[in-house]
Amino acid sequence: MKLTKQKNMDQIALLAAFAAVLQISESLIPHPIPGIRLGLANIITLIALNRMGFRSALKIAFLRSLISSLIIGTFLSPGFFLSISGAMGSTLVMGAAFRFLRFRNAPIFSLIGISLFGSITHNLIQIALVYFVFIPHTGLFWMLPWLGISAIVMGWITGLVAIRVCDILDNSKSKHSETVPTLNLTDKSVVQIPVSPISRLRPEIKVIGVFIVSLLILLFSNISIFIVATCLITLVMLIARISWFRLFRKVKRLSPIFLFSFLLPVFLTQAGPAWIQLGWFKITQSGLDQGLLFTARLILLLTATSILTWTTSQSRLTHAISWLLKPLRVIGLDNQHYAEVLTLALNRVPHLLEIVQGNIRNHFKNKKRIHEIIPDLSDLISSLYIQTEQLKPMKMEELYHDSV
Repeated sequence: MKLTKQKNMDQIALLAAFAAVLQISESLIPHPIPGIRLGLANIITLIALNRMGFRSALKIAFLRSLISSLIIGTFLSPGFFLSISGAMGSTLVMGAAFRFLRFRNAPIFSLIGISLFGSITHNLIQIALVYFVFIPHTGLFWMLPWLGISAIVMGWITGLVAIRVCDILDNSKSKHSETVPTLNLTDKSVVQIPVSPISRLRPEIKVIGVFIVSLLILLFSNISIFIVATCLITLVMLIARISWFRLFRKVKRLSPIFLFSFLLPVFLTQAGPAWIQLGWFKITQSGLDQGLLFTARLILLLTATSILTWTTSQSRLTHAISWLLKPLRVIGLDNQHYAEVLTLALNRVPHLLEIVQGNIRNHFKNKKRIHEIIPDLSDLISSLYIQTEQLKPMKMEELYHDSV
């Protein structure tokens, strides 16, 4: 029984790591329209829902958002909350549809229909969160048609891939289990953390500090709060010896999102005196003020969360997350279990990332059409999934020796 439980935890960890790798790889693809993504990581959630059950799928959805945020340094950032809320909400809806929308004990909808439910829910949750928390401007709802169309297209694609993968797994495991190399699960990437008083702080203190600063930035639009937050973040960056060029590169990479948050109120806010008048169109002072406010808020949140991930190793963040999850024991969730699964998953991300990106370069670079990409993507995912079922359980003591 103990061995079966450990094997299940190990399989969930690797699937969560694989889903996180797909999410990380997708984040490197340029997105000219904010909010519109392929949703490749949702394929793993669909497969887990079909083969392992709702609880495992929900764990994988939660962990892959957490893992990807720790790897790319967006933990506790706006992107993290958008990702994890969309992933959890869409998985809950897909799980409910898979469980209750049945006729004669068979699902009414295929995995494509379930995927469409999840994709639409994901986009609706994200735009609602952006509106109520980050960019409270009604102009956001002009994006609903584009988000609706993208949800249908991407939901159909991910559902189709999930169906093909499940068919492969059901019909012929041995045939596809050799299409990728054996995973080296002890392979790690070492990230150098600058030695400073900030890096020596307990990670729990840093997480709480970032949470408080972020809460102040979100709740108050007073310029004095923003100035105080900017001064505090600048001081911490100097103490932590973080390169300003490193921050500039990260801001530059996310510049389309910042540009969108600035231009949205500038072009769509028509109330108030005109600052620039071009016929019927005008740019108002109110629109400029809102655009600057939204952009400054996102940049400050990004900087605060980047400091956390740049001054804290993944193993120490894992322990901090375990500590923060302790209140969940009240509802029966084991924080230590999640910390162990998270540690196992983080250990496997570097080599998985190398395998996935290598396969993408080798198989997808010359293929432009969906009907050419879907079979290769299905083979890759099914091959890795089969390997997770054949893995020997890992011992936690092998992973925790460098975490304390």
